[in-house]
Amino acid sequence: MIQDIIFDWDGTLADTLPFLKETFNQTFAFLKKKPISYAQIRRLSHQNKEIDLFQSVFGEDDFFKAKCFFYTYTLQHHLDKLSACSGAQEVLDFCKQANIKCHVFSHKRQQILEKEIERLGWKSYFSNVCGAGTFSQDKPAPEACEKFWQCCGANPKTSLVIGDGPSDTTSARFWGCRVAIVATHERYIGEKPDYKLKNLQEILPLLQTMLY
Repeated sequence: MIQDIIFDWDGTLADTLPFLKETFNQTFAFLKKKPISYAQIRRLSHQNKEIDLFQSVFGEDDFFKAKCFFYTYTLQHHLDKLSACSGAQEVLDFCKQANIKCHVFSHKRQQILEKEIERLGWKSYFSNVCGAGTFSQDKPAPEACEKFWQCCGANPKTSLVIGDGPSDTTSARFWGCRVAIVATHERYIGEKPDYKLKNLQEILPLLQTMLY
């Protein structure tokens, strides 16, 4: 039986990855640095969990300027470039009809995350929304996972994590629940999930089997 679903945001429900790539490229251009691929950026994020991502990507001397430009550009343009992932609306509607509680646990800054949820008209679908800066540590740090789980009040045995990256699998393993990875835009590199999907629509028949 499934009672709670914890969704990732970028690349899972919201098709924001093209804009993320654009924003990183704009940041490289602002700093007059040669850009690296978004796949390389994701690998750096996975490999250097204890180091600020901007420090890993842009270096010690430029990471603060890079971060400032990145978030300024994001706040100016993210809502105009926002769209839902294919199948996201159907999955959320299914959950609502089946009385499955939905939550969001994301790396994205809380303020930006909340604005994007509101723009897509999805505020009423989620019981809890947690983005970066909510706690002293962010996803998938143990402290963030523990505090988020306390807010959800969910049972690991009746919960499912749906995401697109290694941090989603790490969070699920910390909580002791199952995880489904949607590998749409990028090749998934991480611990083997319980379910691997080509697109979000593939979760619907799986959820049907988990209702009872």
